[in-house]
Amino acid sequence: MQEIFLKEFGSSLGLISIIYVKTSPDLRNARIYISAFPAINRQYDPEEVINILKQKTPKLRHLLAQKLKIKYIPKLSFSLDQTLANAQRVEELLNQVKQIKQNND
Repeated sequence: MQEIFLKEFGSSLGLISIIYVKTSPDLRNARIYISAFPAINRQYDPEEVINILKQKTPKLRHLLAQKLKIKYIPKLSFSLDQTLANAQRVEELLNQVKQIKQNND
């Protein structure tokens, strides 16, 4: 899929990294979790990247069908990977707890 992203978009959307793919047991659906970092000359919000990928889904499925030799090409859906944001939030909360504890001492 990464190769297809490069072929279709080049670097116009910035750096798109596939973090993981979750497929249904019958392989007819695939949710692709990505992280998106904007290109230097264009400032796409990561949500805009998701919207662009959603618009291009039929073409991306077609390109994927050319690469894969399977009976059914999965329906694709795209989501932003929230792992980094969640980790940052946990770190912020831990720092707040640490400060509260220090203030109470």
